Amino acid sequence: MATIEPYTTSAGQKRYRVRYRTPDHRQTDKRGFTTKRDAELFRASLQVRMARGEFIPVNAGRVSIRELADRWRAHQVSQKPATIAANTSALTVHVLPRWADVHAADVTYSDVREWVSRLSRDRGPATVRRAHNVLSMILADAVRDGRLVKNPAEGVPLPRRLRKQRTYLTHGQVNTLATCSGEFGPVVLVLAYTGLRWGELAALKVGRVDLTRRRIDVVENVVDIGGRLTWGSPKSHESRSVPFPAFLGQVLQRAVSGKGPGDIVFVGARGGVLRHNVERRRHFDPAVTLAGNAVKRLQAGIGMIEGEIDGVFGPGTVEALRAWQNAQRLPVTGRAGREEWRALSAGSTKPGHEALLGIDLGVGARDFPRLTPHDLRHTAASLAVSAGANVKAIQRMLGHASAAMTLDTYADLFDDDLDAVALALDQAASQQGVGKMWAAAPESR
Repeated sequence: MATIEPYTTSAGQKRYRVRYRTPDHRQTDKRGFTTKRDAELFRASLQVRMARGEFIPVNAGRVSIRELADRWRAHQVSQKPATIAANTSALTVHVLPRWADVHAADVTYSDVREWVSRLSRDRGPATVRRAHNVLSMILADAVRDGRLVKNPAEGVPLPRRLRKQRTYLTHGQVNTLATCSGEFGPVVLVLAYTGLRWGELAALKVGRVDLTRRRIDVVENVVDIGGRLTWGSPKSHESRSVPFPAFLGQVLQRAVSGKGPGDIVFVGARGGVLRHNVERRRHFDPAVTLAGNAVKRLQAGIGMIEGEIDGVFGPGTVEALRAWQNAQRLPVTGRAGREEWRALSAGSTKPGHEALLGIDLGVGARDFPRLTPHDLRHTAASLAVSAGANVKAIQRMLGHASAAMTLDTYADLFDDDLDAVALALDQAASQQGVGKMWAAAPESR
């Protein structure tokens, strides 16, 4: 039973305190109420919280965010290594500098909202959302531990994550990129035609490649975190079987030749695991720069003027190329192949043309912007959709948790399906005479 008692402060001011017993039968009180009404309201709310089992001791929330963060960080065992690294970085760089010495009980919704707003001025949406999520998870643990009644970080408005414009390569562009990648070309082809994540490809072992069934069993993943390799399961924690086209079987056959079942299929320059940052700097980015500007290189090489060099192999490029081929006494085909690149290389002081000897460009070819190895996973999804694969099959290939996730991620790839729906409805309605009747003027119906 809680009681209310008046008392006088050392300054001679009249105040009220509420004496009560906690659920574990300890006698305590809360003082400082300026009016008896305030003390009665506190007592009433206290009795309701005790009855509901929601009582939080006064000092339970007097623990710093730093201490709570240490406990939270020590129990992220269920997270993937890359996620742990990203969360740890957000905690160190953004959360602790602001909240380390603040007691959990003193964190308010308004304070968190102001912090998020200030952070959003200098940081991107993804960074802000991760930092907020880390703080929210720490405070959520405090709620579960009975230190807070509710999580003050919940419901805070967050910056909208802007979806980056994806680059989907065509079959021809994939071939151009793979050719320009040299010895790294097989890696480009496997990423673009299977949708494997980088870590899944880097961890792929010979025994997981079935050349007869044309399947790759994805059961492991390896990530490079601060120069240290960490092995684990795929992102979804589930293994999957990924199909690959027949032509890729020959590429994989050469990659696994002479290796044992436990050997890695694709290795780095020194024979170890393919490290993302190293291989990207050494092979991928230079190949993207070269392949992504192949049409422009051709247009400039055959003498097209600046306003005509647009990276698109259209009728103007065909006409200019034919004239150039005629002047070079080459077969006038309107296409650029090995002989054209060899001639351009011989007559140019700019390096790069010789690396394009295996490229065949014709009408419809176009340059593409910079991209990352992960964009090849998006390309795999795009090529699968264009080939007529259903959503469920693409989901299984990519290892998404659900078909809904695949649709949400690649909704833009299914825009043509909307046109197909309209066409199918039109055909069905026409068969029943609906379209003909309603197309007519009202007076003629």
